[in-house]
Amino acid sequence: ASAAEPQWLTRPLVFVHGAGIAFWAGALVPLGLALKRQAAGAVEFLRRFSWAILPVVALLAAAGVVLAVIQVRTPSALIDTAYG
Repeated sequence: ASAAEPQWLTRPLVFVHGAGIAFWAGALVPLGLALKRQAAGAVEFLRRFSWAILPVVALLAAAGVVLAVIQVRTPSALIDTAYG
């Protein structure tokens, strides 16, 4: 996706998309362990994660949509091409 034109747009979007995935996925294990062990502060950790992840997921989704539009171009390409 980062090799698609315009690269001035796709390269940063691929980075934003990857960083969003890394943040989200990286937080799940500590969050899950804290909740499973019922550690002190686990509920507060969940509350902070819930607020922090909202803009991350919004950026992740926006970057993904823009990259998909650049790559696919038309909805029919989702069915008619090897990429889709």
